[in-house]
Amino acid sequence: MANFVVSNTSKNKELAVKVLGLINTDSKLLNGLVYGEEGKEWEKTGKTVGGVDQIKLLPDYYKGTSHMAAWNTGNNAILYAPTAITEQMIQTRDQSIKDAKVSPLLGFSFDMTKVQTQITAVQNVMAKYKDDINTGTIDPEEGIKKMDAELKTAGYDKIQKEMQSQYDAFRAKN
Repeated sequence: MANFVVSNTSKNKELAVKVLGLINTDSKLLNGLVYGEEGKEWEKTGKTVGGVDQIKLLPDYYKGTSHMAAWNTGNNAILYAPTAITEQMIQTRDQSIKDAKVSPLLGFSFDMTKVQTQITAVQNVMAKYKDDINTGTIDPEEGIKKMDAELKTAGYDKIQKEMQSQYDAFRAKN
């Protein structure tokens, strides 16, 4: 699953939260976003799998229309199950969700104020190297060594130390 959030800078926070609420509670809306138009891109089979309607994807589903990724939904309990999804797959998914551990980072928010200059410098270094390293344009062994040295000079260690300090304080309180 994925988390959808509303930016703190949003000019329409309340409306955005309402939209997210609708996507996660309105089965027709969510399934329309994921599978497209009923009768054109998919149809119900008349069966259920894992407590939800099973659907057959039709040829028009595959014709390049953009759909929201099923794995990217916040409420799979109302998401229809294509014929390729089995009862066992849903049971495994549900058990994985039940067994999931809560991240100790949940609720932590890094305050960048003390290291904003270093963060900007690190971002500049990353921008300089990321495309060349990711595409193999430069020798990764040599390029990464140079990048690491520049990151240190830019203040990466100071950022990391500040983040660790804030995280330690957060964990001490929670």
